[in-house]
Amino acid sequence: MASEAFMSIIESLEMFLLPTANEQFLPTGYIDPWLQLLAAMVAFIAAAMSFIHRPLEKQKLPWLKISPVLVNALTLTVSMSLVHVVSVTASPTYQSLGFQPSLLYLPLLLMFALNFSALRMISFVKNSPFRMLMASGLIMMALILQNLMAYTGVNLASISQLDAAIYSLAAVIAGFLVTVAILSRFAAKKTGFWDKNLTSGLLSGACFTVASLIMATASTETVVLSRQPLRDEPFLFSILDVMLVQAFLAMFAIVFNQLANAWLCSHAEARLFSQREEQLTSILQTATEAIIAIDRKGNITYFNHSAERIFGWHTSEVLGKNIRLLVTDEHQHRHDIYIHNYLERRMTSDIVGSVREVMAKRRDGSELPVRLSIGHHDSQGQHEFVAVISDISEQRSMAWALRENAKQYRALVSNLPCMAFREMTGVTRHIVFISDAAKSLTGYSASILTGENGVSHFVDRIHQGDTASYRKVRELASRRHGKYDCEYRFLTRDDEKKWFWEIGHSYRAEDGSTWIDGVIIDVTEKHEAEQEFEEKLRLAEKATQSKASFLANMSYEFRSPMNSILGLTEVLIEEAKTPSHRHHLEVIRESGNSLLKLINDILDTSKLESQSLPLDISDFSLVQLCRQIEFIARETVQARDLHVSLHYNDALWEHYVGDSRRIKQLLQNLMRSALTKTEKGNVALHVLPTNDVVRFAVASYAHNQKTARVDEAVNTGQTLSATLVTQLIELMSGHLWFDGESIHGSVVYADLPIIPAQSSKRMGDEPSLSLALPALEVLVIDDVQRNQLELRDMLLRQGVKVLTFTDLESAEDVLKTQAVDMVFLDAYLSDEHYPTPQTLRSWSAVCREEPLKVVAMKLAVDPTTDWQACGFDFSIDKPFIGSDIFSMLAKCYGGEEADNIATLNPPNENVDLFDDAWALQHWPTTDILLSVIREFYASYNDLPDIIRQLLKEQPEALAPLLKQAKEAAKCIGFPALEQRVSKLLNYLEAGDVVKAEAKLELLRNTLEETFDRALAYLGVRAHELEDNTLISKMPQEVFERKTEMFVSKLAEGQYDDELYKELVPRMAGFVSPLLLSQFVASIENFELDEAYRLILTVAEQMPTSQNTGVQGYGV
Repeated sequence: MASEAFMSIIESLEMFLLPTANEQFLPTGYIDPWLQLLAAMVAFIAAAMSFIHRPLEKQKLPWLKISPVLVNALTLTVSMSLVHVVSVTASPTYQSLGFQPSLLYLPLLLMFALNFSALRMISFVKNSPFRMLMASGLIMMALILQNLMAYTGVNLASISQLDAAIYSLAAVIAGFLVTVAILSRFAAKKTGFWDKNLTSGLLSGACFTVASLIMATASTETVVLSRQPLRDEPFLFSILDVMLVQAFLAMFAIVFNQLANAWLCSHAEARLFSQREEQLTSILQTATEAIIAIDRKGNITYFNHSAERIFGWHTSEVLGKNIRLLVTDEHQHRHDIYIHNYLERRMTSDIVGSVREVMAKRRDGSELPVRLSIGHHDSQGQHEFVAVISDISEQRSMAWALRENAKQYRALVSNLPCMAFREMTGVTRHIVFISDAAKSLTGYSASILTGENGVSHFVDRIHQGDTASYRKVRELASRRHGKYDCEYRFLTRDDEKKWFWEIGHSYRAEDGSTWIDGVIIDVTEKHEAEQEFEEKLRLAEKATQSKASFLANMSYEFRSPMNSILGLTEVLIEEAKTPSHRHHLEVIRESGNSLLKLINDILDTSKLESQSLPLDISDFSLVQLCRQIEFIARETVQARDLHVSLHYNDALWEHYVGDSRRIKQLLQNLMRSALTKTEKGNVALHVLPTNDVVRFAVASYAHNQKTARVDEAVNTGQTLSATLVTQLIELMSGHLWFDGESIHGSVVYADLPIIPAQSSKRMGDEPSLSLALPALEVLVIDDVQRNQLELRDMLLRQGVKVLTFTDLESAEDVLKTQAVDMVFLDAYLSDEHYPTPQTLRSWSAVCREEPLKVVAMKLAVDPTTDWQACGFDFSIDKPFIGSDIFSMLAKCYGGEEADNIATLNPPNENVDLFDDAWALQHWPTTDILLSVIREFYASYNDLPDIIRQLLKEQPEALAPLLKQAKEAAKCIGFPALEQRVSKLLNYLEAGDVVKAEAKLELLRNTLEETFDRALAYLGVRAHELEDNTLISKMPQEVFERKTEMFVSKLAEGQYDDELYKELVPRMAGFVSPLLLSQFVASIENFELDEAYRLILTVAEQMPTSQNTGVQGYGV
């Protein structure tokens, strides 16, 4: 049946749209205006009702949710149908034909769907103009359809004509009015969940009703119907039936709208109240303070989570119980009395409405201090007290600690041997505090010196000669707000003159006042000691002048008689006739020569002590001088079984600039001392270059010498010679050190800062071979710390990790816990106190499978000992020679042709590839230096390819890039690379692009050699730089937090070394080396103000969690 009815409706609509062949027009006839006016009034009321209530949703509503949108859409649909249905049914012609109810009211469903969609689209707190225009279009579409569909309900009629122009004009006007109705009600942004506005509803309803009237009126003039006999329905509505249905729909829509909106509004308010209650409950539960509510009987009605945490009770355990279980025993019996008195008498209470600190009781019976605040409210006779409780145990502990610190501070200040004071400067200047030591130092009590007159009283007792300078220093410090110190004389209460040293710090408080905190120290004894010292120094200088005058006068008197004696002795020896006489005369000659030499040493020593011995600087042949020393030493020991040798390194120059006479005197004394101590064995003079100095090492080794037998005269001569050697070294700004290996031998080192002569040349032209050794870890055991440092510096330059120990227990722990590859052991250490090579190997076997290699550090003049038989794998000579040590290491690991040893080509120019001394001076730790080199490697390893590409595409960008690379190379310590980049930059500035491109391969080679040299020094391989697993990661949030902590400490003048060493390697990836080196230098020089200024600049170049787009400082 339903399908047949539906098909009937469709067939009727088709016949309505298809006019008959013989059209018979139906005149509209007279339409009652009062009936239309009545319909318009009812439609206005219904339309206004649909716009008065506006829901405010925060998100899109579901289609099936019951909401005001559904009710308003129904009311608006009824309002829309009233005007159009009445305008059609009011025609007498149409009334005579009758009305089909199915086609007259079925279109209401379609109109309701369009209106519902439109109102649902604009049911939000804030509606966009596009949404409101779309809603207006849907409502206007529903209005047009309702207007046209109303004519389909006329029986026996079909549409014949439609004046499109007039109808379109009416539709435009009606659309404008509908848009005004929508904008006036839904354009404004509202807050809350519901908006009820009568004025806006009436205005929108009026606009909508007028739009409906315009469309209804226009349709009566533009729509012409004709008779269609085929559209004849058996069941028809009369005009009375239509009016009754319309009246019922209008009354139902208006009443239903009010009732439904009232119910929905109350339901929404209840839901909002529930949400606010839940929100309030969550706020109370998440509060850090305990919140407890009780009724008039003291029973607990509310107990939040913080109360559970503080008191240890669960909510379910305390609800309904009396609050006395949280009160200490002292107040339990009086708590109910407090509540009763407050409620009955309503007197002013010191408890309710105030904040107190009391003791409370936990579940376990322990007491805790709390801060309690109580409030009261009365709701319809239901009294309730709300308590907010804060645990102040930590505050009490801090307050107690502050009091204890204050006591300690006062005790410390009172026991200081100096006066501590605090003074307020400015217009009213007075001392507010001074320690009790003022009584013992000045004779005045602290009460006299404090107050408004205390400062003037104190200043009046300062010596008149020091008052002006004292006031000037204090005023300057008050203006500049910084540290100051001054010394002045002070007259005590007993008129005793004392020297005071005042140290203070001036600063400005938050209220603008200026304060000075400081101490005053009694330095009277220091000044008296200085005066006494100056007097003794004056007497000593006078005695030195007398001694110098005496020696100057006696120099001739000593030498002239001795020369005469020696000369006559030579004559007598030549004329001696008997062997006994000749023997006696030779003894006299030898004794005289010894006495003359002793006199010369005494006179030279005296001149050195008085600093009157000048240096005669000139060019001289160092190799000839050393050969003379060797020749003299050999001639001296011809009669003994003693071998003398000279080892002059080929890397030295032939001629140097210096005082050859004093150098010869120094070497003669060193050789004489070694020859005197060695009866049988070897003595060698080693001359070799070390950094920027020339090293002279005299090594001696005695065979089968068990005791040092020297008489008193020889011992006295050696003491004098040692004194002379020390003074000569100081005169030439050198350095002397001693390596006393054993009773069999020793090495004496003398380093002199002499420079090669301009026309000189090297003794040998063989290029030095530099090797890149595998990653090694070496332990050095020697009782002479200088030997450890020398060997460590040599090995570090080849990338070998060196551990040095003089403490045997520490060395043993390292061997047992770390996989050390090799041990350098002093060959002459006592077996009673130091381990043998076999012992070292047994220690290392704990954590190392391969046998440990042990190298003996022996004297070069000891060729007799079989060190391999003693358990050593290899041996090196003292003094150390770098090439010999590196050759030994290469031999130890398979020779120079081994796969794990690479030969580094020397630079083509006389410039260091890597200046390690400069680098470690500017980058204090190897971690920081390695991070800087890693970022330089990542930025500039492909620099030649980038330059070649930019030469073709963007030449103007090359100059800034090369300047940045040159600056970075200079800051890290790559002088050869800096020079190479500088030359490329000069070629580009001169416009010689061809020559610049030809030098790119040289730049690539220099880059590779520089990285190899620097990484070998740090003990790192190139592939390890690209291995991200070897780089310690720090999360971005942690890095930002630690950087903020470090900056805040610098702002307060504090320095955190751990944060500094942890953050600077990470900064290397984002900050240019120049800026980072300036920041590091300011930290190392402890210039914290400059460091704070620089780190603010550094922080601008570092990424943040919101801005992580920083890639680096380089290419």
